[in-house]
Amino acid sequence: MSEYGNDALISGSIEVSGSSTFNEGSLDADFRVESDGNTHMLYVDAGNNKVGIGTDAPDYELDVAGNVGVDQYIYHNGDGNTFINFSDDKIILKAGGKAMVTMEEKGSAPHEVTINDGSNNIDFVVKGNGSNEGNPLLMCDASTGRVGINGVGSPECELHVDGDVKIAASSGDTSLIVQGTQDVTLGLVADTDNSGGEDQNPSLYMSQETSTAGAYQFLMGLEGTANLSYTGSYTNQPFILSLNSEAHNSLRTFQIATSDGGDVSSRFSIATGGRIAIGDAVQAADARLHITEAAGDIFKMENTTAYGITYGQLVKESLTLSDGGSPIDTTLNLPAASMITDVLITIKTAGAGTTHTIDNVALTYGGATSNMKGSSFSGISMISNPSQGVAAGTQYVMGNTDQSFPAGRATMLLAGAADIKLVYTDEGISTEPIVDVVVFYKKFDTT
Repeated sequence: MSEYGNDALISGSIEVSGSSTFNEGSLDADFRVESDGNTHMLYVDAGNNKVGIGTDAPDYELDVAGNVGVDQYIYHNGDGNTFINFSDDKIILKAGGKAMVTMEEKGSAPHEVTINDGSNNIDFVVKGNGSNEGNPLLMCDASTGRVGINGVGSPECELHVDGDVKIAASSGDTSLIVQGTQDVTLGLVADTDNSGGEDQNPSLYMSQETSTAGAYQFLMGLEGTANLSYTGSYTNQPFILSLNSEAHNSLRTFQIATSDGGDVSSRFSIATGGRIAIGDAVQAADARLHITEAAGDIFKMENTTAYGITYGQLVKESLTLSDGGSPIDTTLNLPAASMITDVLITIKTAGAGTTHTIDNVALTYGGATSNMKGSSFSGISMISNPSQGVAAGTQYVMGNTDQSFPAGRATMLLAGAADIKLVYTDEGISTEPIVDVVVFYKKFDTT
């Protein structure tokens, strides 16, 4: 208590030399310092043991109603390595001497917010409200360099998600690329808890549409996936399915394309009725198995021991059977160790005149000539005769047998390629016939 009692009012300056104690008696007597414009520039609330700066009602032990400026550090009392460190355009939050969060404005964008700037074993955890698969919502495991999402607290790989993942783009192309310097595997594993038996299977599907649920265009998996089964299917066995809707009511042709010398083309397709087409730029098959190929060998059957057989065909289009030109070279060459099975001749332009008949197909090799047909073969007419069905579009097939079919003839295989010629008789020709010639052959392995 002063000589003025419990209260003292001083007008003007006060100067104190030495220490000073205010309210030494621990009375409920507030201490207030005014400034020019603020009645409570400094206020000590004695009754509540609180200090206010710029406020007469401090809520905390120190309550500042305004801005606070520090040069660099704000420390946690009694814990000198836990603090906030301020520097130019940079703030570091440290706990236990480890940089938990670093925020920095760089000289130019991009700027940075870094978690675990000291590369310590500090996990970054984001929690949700416990829904879905629970917490943590996001887990970055510093010790393993792995990330877990949706309840995965101990990720087993670099990215471990317990749930669905969707990659979508509002515009432009979207890609998912998996790459590595060694083996790369894309695995689909279903029923990992072994609770669903064989009714829970993995699958991979691709579709162009999202407006129609399950509008599959390509589906690959194990039979039984998404309740998909089909006639003749093998339960829980791998399959590839091509269709347009889950109702199976619209066809999608399945194709395999390859690049050959820069030519990217469909080489294999399965379409309507399960028909298979093999060849270049194939889309549809005319039979259960339809093989298309340029002239030459088409397909081969081979015993695992030896002596395979290859089937092929040669084509010569628009061959003019010139007057007096027999035998005419078709420019087709029968491969070595082969025999002709059939020759198909299609009339493109029927001849006109007295006589024009194809009598034989001859092979010339090593200076020797052998004929396909025997002497009893009467020949086929190339002269237009509508009453007998001879006209443009008429087709003849010459089989490699005598007319005493099915006895046929023995054929010696030639050691080299042989020229294929047409032997014909013509007389009084005013219009020369033009034909397409197709030679079907079998080629035998020599060992």
